[in-house]
Amino acid sequence: MAKMDRIAACAHIVLDSQIPFLKITCSDALMSSVTISGSFDERDTWENRIYENSRHFRFMITPEGRKQFYDEADQKVTVELFQCCYKIKGKFRKYTGTHTTCLAKVLQWIFNNQGQESE
Repeated sequence: MAKMDRIAACAHIVLDSQIPFLKITCSDALMSSVTISGSFDERDTWENRIYENSRHFRFMITPEGRKQFYDEADQKVTVELFQCCYKIKGKFRKYTGTHTTCLAKVLQWIFNNQGQESE
């Protein structure tokens, strides 16, 4: 069981029905992290069925302050958008706060960008 499983479960609850494709992974391999991968396009519309050919994005949630492993006593985590399709024009500023505020920022970014038409 990964140290950030609770955050990953919360992310699933908050984001699951908001976009056509969502994949959330949690790992403690090199450091504790939650990766949120999503696409604004249905899977069957991806050219050659390749995720990177869709309007995709990836967020990473990590422990605050460059810590290697997450401790639930630490209330803050950092979220950043580290990969995004060039067709999505919305920016996301790296943010540190509680996991609930970080997920709220991700959800707001999704709402602000999901209506953009693919080119």
